[in-house]
Amino acid sequence: MAKFFKHVGEHNGKKVIIVQRALPGEDHLAAVIYSQIIPSKYHDDIMAILQSDEGQQSNEFMDIMNRRLLSNGQNMLVTMVNEGYVKKAQANQVIVKPNASSAIRLDELTKLLREAGQGAEAIRRLEELDRQQGRKDPIKQNAPMPSSAQALDDGSLAASYMTQATKMRSEAKGLLAEADRLETEAKQLDPSLDASKASKRGKTAKAAA
Repeated sequence: MAKFFKHVGEHNGKKVIIVQRALPGEDHLAAVIYSQIIPSKYHDDIMAILQSDEGQQSNEFMDIMNRRLLSNGQNMLVTMVNEGYVKKAQANQVIVKPNASSAIRLDELTKLLREAGQGAEAIRRLEELDRQQGRKDPIKQNAPMPSSAQALDDGSLAASYMTQATKMRSEAKGLLAEADRLETEAKQLDPSLDASKASKRGKTAKAAA
């Protein structure tokens, strides 16, 4: 029997980690992470959990993400959401590839799991569906995907940008403060640096005059 590998798929040709198959009150939308754009400092942690027995046994990947920490000690799910890596995607545009020979739309898989559960029966149903389709390209078989599909609505995207902007400002302030501290220590270690800087300022002022 083919291995049923959970929580992975593709959206618009890009590999995704499926965080939540269907959003509450918005069954047509899923929450995904584009695995190729996750910073390396997070990528290895997330993939290790995804491929673990614990990750594969979880009903929704978000359940295990919410219980695990990244290497920096931060909550995995909270960090991914706050830093804007969790995106919304149309479930019927996400192609799930649970093993090397099978492919199914996420909305169809969600329906199958609700009807058949998540054990051997679900795998049997998936394999049966795969045989019926003749292993053809599921994207060609189903309705075409809009070329301008948005992974996030404008409001969510704006909120994500604001969060990132706030974080960047905070980091910038921290870097400036550290630069001032290092400059002060350098002048204390070598007072001639301060005199040299003052001399340069005087020459510049004379040249401008």
